[in-house]
Amino acid sequence: MITFGGMHIELAALKTLGDWLESSGWTTAITESNIASAGTADSFLNAAHISRTIHAHEVTACALYILMKTSYTSYTRSLPEQWETHSQMTVMTCWY
Repeated sequence: MITFGGMHIELAALKTLGDWLESSGWTTAITESNIASAGTADSFLNAAHISRTIHAHEVTACALYILMKTSYTSYTRSLPEQWETHSQMTVMTCWY
């Protein structure tokens, strides 16, 4: 019986995530924002180096969260005053 360890399971998950992101433009975004070179960004899709790949996904998740939070803040500031207290709860649940 073959039992895979945690590293092998994590590697398989990262490779699957890389397959999902392959044609999404993720590597182009990472390259154009000077986070990594083109070759390094492509290696993230193959999970060639586990800790670097995890870090790249963490940076991406943080950047997307900041963009979402900024967009939500901008949206709530554009609401009319009478909507502010009522919509805080309903809109917040839709964004998360």
